[in-house]
This record gives sequence, C-alpha cells and structure tokens, in this order.
Amino acid sequence: MQEIVESLPWGIIEYDEFDDPVWSPEDDDAGEQVSSDSQEKQNAPAKQSSIPDWYERKYVPKDEDELFTFNRSLAQIVYEETGCIMPRDMNKYADRLRAVKGYGVRGKDSMALLYLFSALSQARRQAPAFNLSDDVDLLYGNGLVEKQTKQPLTYDELSERLKQALEENKRLRTSLHESERSSREIKKELSTIRDTAGLEHRELADLRELVFNRESAPEQELSEDAGSDSAFPYEVGRNTVVFGGHETWLKAIRPMLTGNIRFIDKDMKNFDISIIRNADILWIQQNAVSHNQYYRIIDAARSYQKPVRYFTYASAAKCASQVMNEDI
Repeated sequence: MQEIVESLPWGIIEYDEFDDPVWSPEDDDAGEQVSSDSQEKQNAPAKQSSIPDWYERKYVPKDEDELFTFNRSLAQIVYEETGCIMPRDMNKYADRLRAVKGYGVRGKDSMALLYLFSALSQARRQAPAFNLSDDVDLLYGNGLVEKQTKQPLTYDELSERLKQALEENKRLRTSLHESERSSREIKKELSTIRDTAGLEHRELADLRELVFNRESAPEQELSEDAGSDSAFPYEVGRNTVVFGGHETWLKAIRPMLTGNIRFIDKDMKNFDISIIRNADILWIQQNAVSHNQYYRIIDAARSYQKPVRYFTYASAAKCASQVMNEDI
C-alpha cells in the first residue's frame, strides 16, 4: 500500500499554487516574467537547435495542394491535431532546468518536462499569480474578475442565493409550461385551419365545375342519364348523406347507390343535426335545396369539420358516379 501511495502524483508532497517558484515566488525579482528577447539573452548558452521555437512557422506539410500550402509552427500543428492552444512563452520554466536535474532527470526528458510545466501550468491556474502586471491587478480591482482571496459567503448569504435560484427556477418552469401549452393550442388551431382550408378548396372546385357545366352544356344534356349501368348498383362504404334533388332525380339515383347512404328529402326542413355529426361526407344537389336549408347544412358541416361535395350534373347516373369515385 505504501508503494501504491508513493506512485501517485501527489503521493510525496502536496502542491500549493502559492508555493510555486515561478508563478508565486517569494523574491519579487526571482519570479518576474521577462520578455522572450531578454530571456533568450539570459539563456543564450542553452539556446540550441534541440530547443524549438514553438511559434516559428518553418514546417511544410507534404500532402497539401501546392497552390494552398501554408507553413506551420509547432503550436499550429498541436492545435490542428489536438484542438489545444500552446502558451506563447514555452520557455517560462527554463530557469527550473537545474531544479529538474536535481531530481535526476537528464537529457530529452528534462526538456520535455519543462515544456509540460509551461503548458499545464497555464491550463490549471486557479489563483492569480503574485507577479502579474498592474493592468491585470486593475482588472481584478474593477470587479471584472472575482479574486480567489474574496471572503467566502456566509450561510445566510448562501441560503438567500439558493432561495433566489429556486424562485427563478420555478418562474422559468412556469414560463416553459405556459409556452408549451400555447404552442400546443397554436398547433391545434393551425391544424384546424388547414383542414378547413382543404375542405373549402374541394368545395370550391365542385362549385366551379358546377358553374362551368351549367354555362357550357345545353339544358337537355344536363338532364340526360348518361353513364355505364354496369357499375350499378354500387354499395357505398362511407357514411354518406345526400341533401336535395327533385323527385325524378331521387327516384333514378336511389337504385344505383345502396349500402351506407341516406337521402334527405327536400321537404324535410327540420332534419336532425346529428345526421351530419355522424356522417363521413355530405353531398348536395343544389337544384332542390332552399337557402335556409343550405346554410343550415353548411353551418353544421363547418361545426363538425365534415367535407361537403356538390353534384355537378343533373344526370342521376353521373351523380352516382361522383359518389362512387369519392367512396373508393
């Protein structure tokens, strides 16, 4: 167990940001951040080809199109491969080389370790360093960034913040519920409008055809019973209700259509509205329907969202064919 504990990264000594020799030095001069130029001068003997400049764009990819070839730096290659951005100053821990060697780390391992120091220390900082510039201190002083040294909140303050958060959460949930309910109502209304528009579009098409037939065909042709008798009698499957029609027309069409169909006599002025409510489709022969009865039929059809079709011929056979084609 002791061997396991000592193998853990924190198994020997606990790291403290405020004891960091680079970020939080005890000697102000020792930890002062220097520019790249001055640091290069200080570390001139150690500046070798084996110590790369991470932002020098001198690497050319071989598999790119020659017209669109861009030199890369090591930092750009790291970003393209990992999505991570390397620190600008990768020699920040160069003066810790002697300390690293003091652990017995030598050769390439020591340089790799220093680069890891620079990259990881930039990523893990939780408290501001003591040796930052006055501009950064001013940023903290203006309250744009909350200092780590700020006094912790009291129990009452935390309780008040929790209460406010719960109230805001409740308000947002209520708002979300109302929005979802409103959205459902709007979708339902839109669906109703679409259904009504579809029914009215079909009804309008019938009326246009009816007007066209009346204006273009002689009266005697409208009254002829043209059609194939081989298709009749036809058994209607949908719950169909027929309004209107003269006695001669009704007498001719009734034998042609059997099954689930009901003819409402033109003299039946006060028909039961439930007939329309239970119907699947309504047919109107307008030449024997009064205005009052017509509007009563239409109002009930709109109320129950029932499709309304019009017989566009005077011929009983042609009208029966309309019903048959719509029922199929």
